[in-house]
Amino acid sequence: MTIYEKYDYLGGLLVHGIPEFRLPKEIVQKTVDKILRLGIEVKYKQELGKNLFLKDLEQQYDAIFLSIGANQSAKMGVEGEELKGVIRRK
Repeated sequence: MTIYEKYDYLGGLLVHGIPEFRLPKEIVQKTVDKILRLGIEVKYKQELGKNLFLKDLEQQYDAIFLSIGANQSAKMGVEGEELKGVIRRK
């Protein structure tokens, strides 16, 4: 099994989107380490449509699972989200 990762690390939003006090990075890293110990290969800095193409993957693998993260924040559509003091972080 091979994971193709856009960034140079695994963990995505768990690493850069959740504050340390809510989810310590050490816990995320321990989980990533357990996954890697299963023998899963990771190819970093691979971005679909830029340097990684579905047609190439289809020739290499019998099955492909695409799991694309949500790296851009979106408005919640709730009353007051545009008020002064309400912070929308990216």
